[in-house]
Amino acid sequence: MLWSVLLMYISGAGSRNQFDCICDDSGTFEENFARMSGASVEGPPTTKAVANYLEQLGEAPLARLSAMLVDRLIRSKVLENSRLLDKYYPVAIDMTGWLHFSKPHCENCIIHDHSSGTRYYHNVVEAKIVTPIGLALSVATEFVENTNPNISKQDCELKAFPRILDKIRKLFPRLPICLLLDGLYPSEPMMALCRKYDMQWIASFKQGHLPTAFKEFSLLKNEVPENVREHREEERYQRISWLGDLRQGKESFQAFDCLTYDAQNKHQYFAFCTSLDVTYQNCVQLVNHGGRMRWKIENEGFNVQKNGNLQLEHIYSYNPNAAKAYYLLLQVAHTLLQLVWKGSLIKAAKKRLHSMRNFFLRMAEHMRNKLMPERIDLEKEMQGRQIRIDSS
Repeated sequence: MLWSVLLMYISGAGSRNQFDCICDDSGTFEENFARMSGASVEGPPTTKAVANYLEQLGEAPLARLSAMLVDRLIRSKVLENSRLLDKYYPVAIDMTGWLHFSKPHCENCIIHDHSSGTRYYHNVVEAKIVTPIGLALSVATEFVENTNPNISKQDCELKAFPRILDKIRKLFPRLPICLLLDGLYPSEPMMALCRKYDMQWIASFKQGHLPTAFKEFSLLKNEVPENVREHREEERYQRISWLGDLRQGKESFQAFDCLTYDAQNKHQYFAFCTSLDVTYQNCVQLVNHGGRMRWKIENEGFNVQKNGNLQLEHIYSYNPNAAKAYYLLLQVAHTLLQLVWKGSLIKAAKKRLHSMRNFFLRMAEHMRNKLMPERIDLEKEMQGRQIRIDSS
């Protein structure tokens, strides 16, 4: 059943009806499914049968799957080059819209009133390991929903933050982590919470959220000329400043900013606050492989899942249990696809495929028209070989 859902995503079907159409008239597809999954069936189960199964299964048995994949990558040293300051795994946390309805979907919907009418939402907070080469690998998911009808305030991203930190620490008890956060998060409770879970953090630093600390940083950073570094990388020039010993209530932190110019004299300004010590030696890495890396959860993560063949915002099931199961399996499929696309195995083929969307189409064509080997001895086939992440 689960293989069938993963194959629906990997083949780029985009919907249950389209996957049924792919399966219906292809005996080759059915045989390939049986060989790949190891299931003693003639072909994939109908998507209706799968949906009924997922209604009963729910999210709990699937919640650890993505983390198990990432744990294997960490233990195999695949993500070593992605570590910030050669120590911390960068984990970006952000919320995205998932499902939305014009009528009440279930009793747990988040309700927003707009000028055009009332809308009903299901959102998720995702934690993903992000890397400089563009990987965005899910490690934990927290669904944002109104589970208690007696609470006056609705669930939201900030309420889900402690819950997802607790999940991450239970999944990875000893992993050195640096959280990458947007400007919504910096506050004394957030800083204390990260300290409780033994996690470092880098967050966007904005005037409106921590006005006193931001004003102090803006005034005093120019008074410490030794806390300035100019860095040139290819056609990009960066001027980085930093300041320590800032405070928010009982919590202390540091801040740094970066003014960037390119060859066309276009400039960008970024400011970040952090629990890490900022120095002349590490400030460039904190900017480029720390603070600015947070965008990858939106670009390589949510944007690819929504606007590519995975169709994150498509309603794969109206049943809340099944919908969550589909979402979690979509994260697993996205991880697998990223590893194939970024891996050295298809490096030569990528020049012909051009994009992951074309890779989806070729996968579906292959499954429909060409039988894969009935049995593959992977240990024998891979003897003396390694599939590496392609950083080119």
